Amino acid sequence: MQLPPSGNGQDSPIHPGGTGYIKFQANDAPDTNGNGKVASGIAALRWSYDPTPAPGWGWVSPTWTPKGASASIAVTGLPVTATHWGTNIIYVQAQDRAGNLSATVPFSFYVPWAPTPLAYGDVSGDGRPDILVPDLKTGDLLDYSQALTFNAPNRVPSFADSQIAPRQAATAAQAPRSTDGLTWNDYRVSHRGAKNPQKPVDDLIVHKDPSSPGAADGSPELYYLANNKTAVTGQFTDKSSDSLARPKCVPTSTTDCTKYKASMPGWESVSQITPVGSDTTTLAPSDTPTQSTGLLAVQDGNLWYYPANNGNATVDNGAGRLSSFADPAQLTTDGTWGNYDLIIPGDALNTANPRTPTLWVRARASVGGVTAGNIYQYALKFVGATNASGPYTTIAPLDTAGTPPTLIGSGVTVQDWPIVGAASLTSDDVPDLWARGSTTNQITTWAGVTDPSKPGAPVVTFTRRNDQWTLSQTKTDANNFNNLTTTDPVSWGAPLPSIPGSTGSLRLDGGMATAVGTAVDTKSAYTVSAWVKLDNVDSYQTFVSQAGTNTSAFYLQYNKALNAWTFLTTSTDSSGATQYIAHSNPQAVSGNWTHLVGTYTPADTKGPDGSLTLYVNGDYAGSAGVPAADQHSWSAPGPLTIGAVKLTGGSTSNQVHGNIADVRTYPYVLTKEQVKTIYNNQ
Repeated sequence: MQLPPSGNGQDSPIHPGGTGYIKFQANDAPDTNGNGKVASGIAALRWSYDPTPAPGWGWVSPTWTPKGASASIAVTGLPVTATHWGTNIIYVQAQDRAGNLSATVPFSFYVPWAPTPLAYGDVSGDGRPDILVPDLKTGDLLDYSQALTFNAPNRVPSFADSQIAPRQAATAAQAPRSTDGLTWNDYRVSHRGAKNPQKPVDDLIVHKDPSSPGAADGSPELYYLANNKTAVTGQFTDKSSDSLARPKCVPTSTTDCTKYKASMPGWESVSQITPVGSDTTTLAPSDTPTQSTGLLAVQDGNLWYYPANNGNATVDNGAGRLSSFADPAQLTTDGTWGNYDLIIPGDALNTANPRTPTLWVRARASVGGVTAGNIYQYALKFVGATNASGPYTTIAPLDTAGTPPTLIGSGVTVQDWPIVGAASLTSDDVPDLWARGSTTNQITTWAGVTDPSKPGAPVVTFTRRNDQWTLSQTKTDANNFNNLTTTDPVSWGAPLPSIPGSTGSLRLDGGMATAVGTAVDTKSAYTVSAWVKLDNVDSYQTFVSQAGTNTSAFYLQYNKALNAWTFLTTSTDSSGATQYIAHSNPQAVSGNWTHLVGTYTPADTKGPDGSLTLYVNGDYAGSAGVPAADQHSWSAPGPLTIGAVKLTGGSTSNQVHGNIADVRTYPYVLTKEQVKTIYNNQ
């Protein structure tokens, strides 16, 4: 969908959160002043959303082909996403291979308003969750929802320190107490819902945690930064913020106020303050969220809940202190919660209407019978209560005996990923886990996997995260956990022209490359993609596969019988398994670089039957149905193989004679817009 510029009289074809395309051209002409200088050629483009991009915004590269001294880029499909209704502005800049920058060119387009779903974790108003984390180097607050880099950002090799830039939600100077030298890196920043129950987007809860559990050197203030104080939803550029008062403790049969550290009126001894949000899941013009957000937190080694008063009213809770929170509730008594990071994923247990939030926790250390890096899931029971503000909702003490926590993940250590969170990142309404690395701003994701056989189909584990093997003279994957070993004859071949600075591809003459382990769970939804160039079309040649003992679960291949590009899956791990094939038309050709993407959608996520879809060079090429009887039939245990089919039973077939580059896997189904984005080398 081409986006018309503002003021030309044409209606925009998209609404907030939608993706469209703008036409852009850049030229690098030779010097016409007779100085003998020649053009080096356009190397890369970069673009950013409102407001004007800050220094360091990252590079991206559309398909690029060297054209000599007057090299240029003509892009008919520069993908942009509308961040809000009204006027949106995209700023575009080019850089040539000599490092010279063009002027920044703005392109504005108008987006009409439309009702959007209320996404759990949305701060920008586009109906999608946002990931907000500080920039390790600058201390700015970054929003990754616009960067489309939830995993392993693609890098322009000729600009080693650059990556696709997330949107800047606030600068370091706009953090609370920045005049004291503090940046967003000094705070725990969380968002789920708002204190104003009429708001469809999240506000921020910001707190400087104690240096260790039980210490009292945290910030006594709990900062509340309201969204939409600027012209752009999702920006938090107004330094003014409210400080939320901590209510006094009122003893009950389940709340022990001696564990509350009542002598400290502020939040200095409280850690892991995490809003839970509202349980409302949809938003229309006449509907708004019905609940203000309450807060979970850790105090003196136990889990506490600070419920919001009815209508966010400020009342005296009977202990002589005005607060927008009702009586705090003690949820645990075992004193072990200082070892946990709190995560609110949404309704991971898929509770009955009204849907209620679930609690995930990450163990920081291996103590008391838990293992560092494990992710545990707890059910929360919301109950009614009443005070001077009227009826409100609180949480009952955790019943770990009757409903024990379940282990749903492991290996996410605080040393490797100090910041963790959760949101439904793949539009399937299933919460996923995300984390930011300890040394880079890279965001890594693990897709949530549900169990349809259990009541409510709760999240029970996580699949491997997205991955990428550039094959640019390296056997290392983007996450450095599923690297390749090669079987000759293989070598490094010519680079992929569409990637500026690419130094090579994997050249295969009957050999193959094998990963350490599996890349996707073939019983669930997934996507696989690759750039390929064949020497000939004389035989079956499989570019990417993941096999079992007798067959492969999928084949992204050239099919000799059909003389076509195909994406094929099998019903069982047997030599006589039923095959389902999505294939291209017209016929496949050798000698040219071709981009292939295959997606597998199980029946339970798209109608009564599942489906396969094949994309060639960014466009839909074919599809095939998969009957429900053959859904979730088997999960291929064999490692991912590039350039052949390698069965765990020992045999090898379908060897490639040609080149392969930029292999990627995703534990979910990419949309056609995302496929186009990958083809355009985003």
